[in-house]
Amino acid sequence: MLKIIEINTQNQQEAVRYEAFANSITYSDIMQSIEWGKLKAKTGWKPRYYVFEDNAGNVVASIMLLAYRLPVVKKYFWYAPRGPLVKDITNPDVVREVLQTLKSAAKKEGIIFVKLDPALELDTGKVFDTEVRKLGAISMTKAGSGFEGTQPRCNFKLSINKTEEELMASFHEKTRYNIRLSARKGVTVQIETDKEKLKEFYAVHQETAKRDGFLIRDISYYYDIWDMMYPSGKMKLFGAYYEGKMISATIAFYFAGQCWYTYGASSNEHRNVMPNYAIQWAMIQEAVKQKCKIYDFRGVPCDYNPDDKLSGLIRFKQGFNPVHTKYIGEYDMVLNKPLYWAFNIAKSIRDKRIKGDSHD
Repeated sequence: MLKIIEINTQNQQEAVRYEAFANSITYSDIMQSIEWGKLKAKTGWKPRYYVFEDNAGNVVASIMLLAYRLPVVKKYFWYAPRGPLVKDITNPDVVREVLQTLKSAAKKEGIIFVKLDPALELDTGKVFDTEVRKLGAISMTKAGSGFEGTQPRCNFKLSINKTEEELMASFHEKTRYNIRLSARKGVTVQIETDKEKLKEFYAVHQETAKRDGFLIRDISYYYDIWDMMYPSGKMKLFGAYYEGKMISATIAFYFAGQCWYTYGASSNEHRNVMPNYAIQWAMIQEAVKQKCKIYDFRGVPCDYNPDDKLSGLIRFKQGFNPVHTKYIGEYDMVLNKPLYWAFNIAKSIRDKRIKGDSHD
């Protein structure tokens, strides 16, 4: 069996070892970075970082787990956002050993269950899906829009291992037109270096949330994102300006040769000058400069419905000619069945109550 080693991120050598491996995996994700764990520590989670070594001392896998202590029972469950990361993900023997080692470690600590959610596409994730089910894990993936899980199951991804000219030529004609129109109208985009610009971002974000009917976090969360991720270059804030005013803003994350467009905001004013096209193009250009190979537009429905309330956003993203990507989904590796089912019943009741309150 493999050896599982907990990483002390305060030790620079250990932290570098963990980060170097996580950075080398093609399906890695910003959510498996050290900084993401530290960010989540601000919201009640306890991050834990591990590497898996073979007999020769080589790292074959890594995982960042978020531990959460449940009230009353006072026991933990683990959640691996977009993890684990396995170097030889198509090798059944390696995948099986990683999962068995993780399961043993969790059982030893009295963990109720471990939620796994690697960003593996259907083809490359076949081995993982088979092996994790053999160990008794429950697939939590349900039919539907793809937003039922903890993370979106389907994304739009754009390969940007090209020149800017090639990328622009690959966009739909209307998208190219709107990017150029925005420039002609005088929209400018800048990468912000002042944390206080988050106030302007948040004001536009609130405007967007009210218009589109979704909830957003308190502004303190975005300050935490800046504090945890900006210094290492893993996060950038973009602002699109027209007549001296920020009318569109976005946050992008960078890790493992990928860029994620994660938070977007746009004002109700001056929508005719197409700031959202300008800012997306600026983000893609920056991702190219950062030597990223993939630009990820993040979550979209798995099954596109033209009448869906998200249809406008989907068409906007489609204009950049990304590839619709579907992941294998998430799994619960259950170690304490009675407490696991009690947890799910309590969660279901809470979710229904929240949903009911949202309609008041």
